[in-house]
Amino acid sequence: MSPYLDQIIGSDHFTEAERSAIRDAVRLDPKLKEAVASWAQLAGHVSDRWAEDVPSRNVLVLLALKETLPRSILNDDESKDLAEAGRRLEDIMSGHPAVATILDRIRDDAASFHASWDAVLGSRSDRAAQSSVRKPMRLVRTALSVAAVIALFAIGIRQFTPNATSPVPQVVTAMGEMKTVTLDDGTTVRMHPGSSLTWSDEFERTLTFEGAAFFDVTASPEPFIVHTSHSQTTVLGTSFGIRTLPDAKTEVTLVSGRVSVSSSGNADQVAVLEPGQQSIISSSRVTVENVELNTALNWSELIVFRDTQMKKVAKTLAERFAVTITVADDLQKTPLTGTFDQSRGIHAILDIIAAALGADLDIQKEGSAYHFSRP
Repeated sequence: MSPYLDQIIGSDHFTEAERSAIRDAVRLDPKLKEAVASWAQLAGHVSDRWAEDVPSRNVLVLLALKETLPRSILNDDESKDLAEAGRRLEDIMSGHPAVATILDRIRDDAASFHASWDAVLGSRSDRAAQSSVRKPMRLVRTALSVAAVIALFAIGIRQFTPNATSPVPQVVTAMGEMKTVTLDDGTTVRMHPGSSLTWSDEFERTLTFEGAAFFDVTASPEPFIVHTSHSQTTVLGTSFGIRTLPDAKTEVTLVSGRVSVSSSGNADQVAVLEPGQQSIISSSRVTVENVELNTALNWSELIVFRDTQMKKVAKTLAERFAVTITVADDLQKTPLTGTFDQSRGIHAILDIIAAALGADLDIQKEGSAYHFSRP
C-alpha cells in the first residue's frame, strides 16, 4: 500500500480498525487506488514547487530576523542571499502562504530564546562574562535555523513528504501517464499509469510497488526485491512484468533469468519461475503456469521474443501492427531474442531486427509490407 495513503489516514481521527478498513477498500477498489495515486502526484508537485520557490532554511532565518539581526555579522554571501530573498518575498508568500507562518514561528522562537538569554545575563554581574556570552551570534543563528527546520517540516513540507524512517514515494504515474525510471543500480522500470514505486532513502535494491510495470534488473550478487501488498519477488538479474490486481493478488511474468516469488501471508507458498512462466500470488497461495509471453504481457505494450524463430516473429509483428511481413526461406528458422517497445513503431522495430540478424529489410507498398532476406 502507498505510504501516501498511510499519511492521509495517519491522524488520530482514525482508529487502527478504521485504518485497516480504508486500506482494504483502496486495495480492492481501482477508483479509490487511482484517487490516492492522483493525490500522491499532486503532493509530489507541491513539494517540488516548494523546493524550487522557497529559499533555504538559513535564508528564511535571516528574513525573519532581518530587522533585529546586526548586518555586521553577515558575510557577503549571506547579505546577497538576504537581499535577493527580500526582493522575492511577496511573490514567495503569495505562492506559498505557509512561509508567513514559518517566519512568524522563527520570530517567536527568537524572542523566547533572547528572553531566556537575558534572564541568564541578568543573573550575572561580571561584565566580561556578559561580553563573552554575546559573542557566539553565529551559534545563535545556527540554533535558530534548527527552529526553522522544525517549522518547515511542521507547517510546510511535512504534509507532503513522509518521515525519514518510512519509504518515500519516489515515482508515481498518473492515469494515462507512462514513465521509464532508471534506478541507481542501472535497473530500468517501465511504469504504467496509476502505479507507484517507492524505496527507502538509501536505495538498497529493495522496493515497494503497486500498479503495473516491466522491470529489467541489472545483474548483481545482491538480490533485487520487489514487495507488493501480497507478495515478494526476489531476483539477481532478470526481466519480468509485474502487476498488482484488483482481487488482492499479484501477477509476475518472467521473461529472462530466474525469480523467486512468495506469498506475504504464507511463508510455505514459494515458487521459482523459469522464463515463459507466470505466477499469481495472493496472501495465502502461489500458483505457476506456462504462458505465451506476448499474450501474457500484452498489457505492457512490449513485444517479447525468446529464441523465437523468425517465421513466428514475422507473424506476431504482422498481427500486432496490421502489416504484411515475409521472411526468406533461409531465415525462417533463425532464432531471435529481444524485447521491443511497441510505441517505437513497426519500421523502427524491423530495422533493429534486421541489424541484429545482419539481414536486408525491403520496404514495400508504402510501408504496409516488409520482406527480410539475406544480403
